[in-house]
Amino acid sequence: MMRIGALVAALVISLVAVVVVRNRQQGDALPSHLTCESEAVGAPVYRAVSVPNPSVGLAKLADIADPTDAAMRDGDDGIYVTSRVGQVLRIGTAADPEVVLDVGTLDLTWQGALMSLTFDPTGDHLYVNYTLDGVNHVTAHRIDPDGSISPIGVEILAVEQPVDIHNFGTMVFGPGGHLYIASGDGGSPAELPDIRRDGQNTNTIYGGILRIDPDPESGGYTIPADNPFVGIDGAAEELWTYGYRNPWRFSFDEANNDLWVGDVGQWCWEEVSQIAYAEAAGTNFGWSAFEGFHRGADDPPEEHLLPIYEYRRGDPDAEITHCAVIGGFVYHGEAIPALDGAYVFSDYCARQLETLRLHPDRSVELDTLVKTDGLVQAIARDIDRELLVLTDSAVFRLEPSP
Repeated sequence: MMRIGALVAALVISLVAVVVVRNRQQGDALPSHLTCESEAVGAPVYRAVSVPNPSVGLAKLADIADPTDAAMRDGDDGIYVTSRVGQVLRIGTAADPEVVLDVGTLDLTWQGALMSLTFDPTGDHLYVNYTLDGVNHVTAHRIDPDGSISPIGVEILAVEQPVDIHNFGTMVFGPGGHLYIASGDGGSPAELPDIRRDGQNTNTIYGGILRIDPDPESGGYTIPADNPFVGIDGAAEELWTYGYRNPWRFSFDEANNDLWVGDVGQWCWEEVSQIAYAEAAGTNFGWSAFEGFHRGADDPPEEHLLPIYEYRRGDPDAEITHCAVIGGFVYHGEAIPALDGAYVFSDYCARQLETLRLHPDRSVELDTLVKTDGLVQAIARDIDRELLVLTDSAVFRLEPSP
């Protein structure tokens, strides 16, 4: 990873820096193609469903074209939603959602555009990430006392994107007050898996979850002193965990800060992983040496975290079509007590919500929760810890059935 301009020598823990990150190639050899029959080093451990899911429904909150994420802030009853086209809309008491921020015309090819938003812990700034001209941007926008959002953002981070897929995903302030950002592996041409070997390369931010401390006033960021690759020559010190293909949606369990990641597969295997927060720093999640439990394109690492669950995409024997995992949240709301502790997630093509309950022995219970009217693009959480479901055309709240 190369750092640009006068900042090359300046990215130390005590210094704030805005950085454009460029890829470091690891060689020209092409990896072998993954196959659905490749060797597996394990498998999910299933339990029969002991307590079926409660009856729930989805209450539509608003029609929004191509929503990608949602968030709320303390003291504000509005739900803020990113639309892929470049707008942030507020769902409030008005009949129609109000556009509160427009970041301009974005790259709408493939998987680019406005992807995520979050509020800082003080509620003073709204953060968004988006792609423009082949670069992933993270910007912070000041929120005035009257609730208006500055249209001009302060640049926190800019990352050059090798291919216009597997961009930034979830962005959230999490444990320790740090900003965590999902970064895909940057994509590959000709459908070759991880052609640059970025997934297993700790010298690049691609294929990782980043952890930084942004400066919304001056711009840029500092790197937490306890990030796992701080002080390692050539390493990307922003990295917190790595070895992902496209961790589009990850979350922290508010009960214990456990990290849950839905990592989108290449051709065969979608995966869900979980790890305790205290054990997560520096953890290798396996891609592209593994896809799910299955051997992949690279030489296997000495150690990596196996997922707790994988499922076949495009399985000809499946009743429901699956194509890309949409990571969700462990439910801890009050509206549906019987759902407490269940991880609620989806798949883009399945048109349904599913639940996963994880037991201490790492075995899992799986169950279908509710059908959806559209393609699920994201799952979010409101200020009351209830779940929001974003399809390709609307925003819903998960509620108990009457």
